[in-house]
Amino acid sequence: MKNDKALFFTYANEYLHKYIPQQREMSKHTEKSYSDALSLFRRYSLECHKLGVDKLEFKHIDFNFIIGFTDWLRTPRGNKKSASAATCNLRLSVIRAYVKFAMGKDVALAMLWVLLKGIPPIKTAKVSKEVLSEDALGKMIEQPSQNTKLGLRNATLMVLMYDSACRISEILNLRTSDIKLDVSQPYIFVIGKGRKERCIPLMNRTVEYLKKYISVFHGSSSCGSSFLFYSVIKGSVGQLSQDCISKIIKKSADGARTSCPDIPKKTHAHMFRRTRATHLYQLGHDIYMISRFLGHEQLETTKEYLNPSMEQMREALESTITNDNHHATEFVEAYEEKRARLYGLR
Repeated sequence: MKNDKALFFTYANEYLHKYIPQQREMSKHTEKSYSDALSLFRRYSLECHKLGVDKLEFKHIDFNFIIGFTDWLRTPRGNKKSASAATCNLRLSVIRAYVKFAMGKDVALAMLWVLLKGIPPIKTAKVSKEVLSEDALGKMIEQPSQNTKLGLRNATLMVLMYDSACRISEILNLRTSDIKLDVSQPYIFVIGKGRKERCIPLMNRTVEYLKKYISVFHGSSSCGSSFLFYSVIKGSVGQLSQDCISKIIKKSADGARTSCPDIPKKTHAHMFRRTRATHLYQLGHDIYMISRFLGHEQLETTKEYLNPSMEQMREALESTITNDNHHATEFVEAYEEKRARLYGLR
């Protein structure tokens, strides 16, 4: 009888449904992403190696097996598009993390984890992420008619997304109790990645939008939802979906593009977060403050968000040229003095 510990997916259920959500306290989206990666690995094993769940063992995994997996991901299959290099790297990181978890159960798997750790990621092109200009942002927020309930909701949503620079999941999970407006320094309380909590101050304009929105959607005639942003479908009240927000942003961008053609063709919720970070950076705010504002653990992550303005780059270049000329002048003057002394001159 085959030893269950030898089977690759022996620990998958515990890893996905206990370790990830309970011990690591990762989000449902992360749990789904990890589940997708392991499911794709199963399909690849079955399709290319004829090894199903009850046949694939840890001993079958080697360098060629893993490289074959990334090649399989990058090959179009039926109506499935080929995966990007970044997606392949993400899938591979999940397999590596799962094996590391399994190694905690069986130390004999240490060599396999070392092998996986040594496989380099696929090189990805560094693409500059687009952000919205202040004019584009203003034009998009102006698109929803605030004379209607939905228009007020959509405008408030975009204003809050920009001002707070929250992740879309953080916005959707906001409850009315997380909104603190009647204090000297209004703020919102959010729970970010890894269940990390932070308070985000609000600007006066955002406070005005929120007060009006809450009075309309959470007043005496409200449906009783505790979510700040909610939807009512066939009488059922629920959390607003990411798809709904994507449609709101796309509609606003399409409407604003006629008067502001520099709005990117593809707009999405995360662009508001990146735009806010970039605007703060261009105003001269410290990168450490911006990193904390965004809820980043690593400063390197924040650096990827920031795009210096043309003026900032010009000032940096001019400063470098000035400093170089200053150092060159000092060098020439010091050399002249030394040579003069050799000739007995002053």
